[in-house]
Amino acid sequence: MTHPTHRDFWNLLLVCLKMFFRKTTRKRFAFLLAGSMLLMGYNTFQYVRQFRETEQRMNALLSDKAMQVYFFRCRTPGDLARLLHEYRKPLEAVGARIVNEAFLYQNNLFVHWPDSRKDEGDRFSDLFLLCDLFGVREAADAFRSDGKDSGHRTTIHPNYVDHNGWGLSPSIRLERQQRLKRDLQDLSDMIRGGLSGRRFESFQAVSRNLIDSVEARKTSRRNPPDPFLSRVNLVVPLNLLHILKNVADDTTTDVFDLADAVRIDGSGGLTVSTALLRIPSPPSGLPLYADILAYPRYIPVVMERLLAPRWHWMLFRQVSLQQAFMSILQKLHFSGNFLFSYEKSHVLREKVRQVDREIRGNHFRFYWTDLCLGILFPFMISLFAVIHLKSEFAFLLMFQNRIRQLLLIFWLLPLALVLVLKALTVAVALCTDASLGTAASAVPILLPMSISYLASAAVFYPVNRWCFNPFTGKRLNLYALHKGR
Repeated sequence: MTHPTHRDFWNLLLVCLKMFFRKTTRKRFAFLLAGSMLLMGYNTFQYVRQFRETEQRMNALLSDKAMQVYFFRCRTPGDLARLLHEYRKPLEAVGARIVNEAFLYQNNLFVHWPDSRKDEGDRFSDLFLLCDLFGVREAADAFRSDGKDSGHRTTIHPNYVDHNGWGLSPSIRLERQQRLKRDLQDLSDMIRGGLSGRRFESFQAVSRNLIDSVEARKTSRRNPPDPFLSRVNLVVPLNLLHILKNVADDTTTDVFDLADAVRIDGSGGLTVSTALLRIPSPPSGLPLYADILAYPRYIPVVMERLLAPRWHWMLFRQVSLQQAFMSILQKLHFSGNFLFSYEKSHVLREKVRQVDREIRGNHFRFYWTDLCLGILFPFMISLFAVIHLKSEFAFLLMFQNRIRQLLLIFWLLPLALVLVLKALTVAVALCTDASLGTAASAVPILLPMSISYLASAAVFYPVNRWCFNPFTGKRLNLYALHKGR
């Protein structure tokens, strides 16, 4: 008595399948075949739709410039010097930069408004980033009046921008303006230093003209600001403090000329000496006005490479977060240099985690379902051909031994149908969505589909040979196969 072998088991399974398909009509099999094709097309369409949504979330997160700027608190110049001494090199090592020409004072951002006509370059790139981030690029361009420069004198408009006052009442905005003028007076007293006599009077006249001329600039912005930037009330040109600093440090100009350095223009602007608009040299390599005891003062740090797309080992893109910079943020916050909006770092981590989870889940579901359907669909075609066309195959092989070509045809035919089905589905999705219409944006979506298709083709190759086992065995009786025995 012989024991059953694996060949006997597969022969028994094949006999059971033969009995099942003999009782099943070809219409029912065609219905199952069409159902599997619809299921595969639906799975591909769902993958493309979910890919489009997650790609939009990822691009929105990568383009959110509010996540690239953080503010560190320094209570005294000693704290600022310690911060720069301990963390300047670690910050530069991870790609972060300290912006010397900006600081926060009483929830107002004082930032140097660069001149787009002269200040383009790497030195002012961080300032342009801040201006674009807080929506003051137009105000910065209009700070200096075009066509009114006469060599030694320049006409300016000392206007500020109410960053988050779009929904506030006029009385509250007016109160903010009065509070800003008091803050400017405090800062001018700190900049004045030990001036006395007629120079003190000239400085007071200049500061009075500047402070009295400060007005809110009307902007066309009607949308609320970014919630992570809404704590900044006003954006004030730091150029006003440049003028006061240069006036206080100027000991070579005659007192009469110094008093006439800033004149009120009849058009609502100020005519100032061009030399007073230059950026003062920071003391001892520190940021501007580091010797001013303004509390609280926050120093901005720009990190443009905080977020970047990263390729996963399963060939799809995710969001990569610069963990080294986030560790520096956490260390600085818990060492006393509190962030202006510390919760932003936690929200950023959660957003990155959520987007990565959606992207990874979408691709895992697609890989698993598409691989199973990519094997099942060709398997049904090959098995259908062997069962219902066995007599024709046997008759053909009795005259020409083309079993290898036959296996190749029934290996390529189902794969070609799968390829056409996926190509049509993706083509419809690309044509209906303009954001995925370019070749560069279509590569990330086609790469996982290509990998899944090649894996299905590789797995189906031995499955196809098993389906045609009656024609590839060691003992082959074509006459019996042709008669259906």
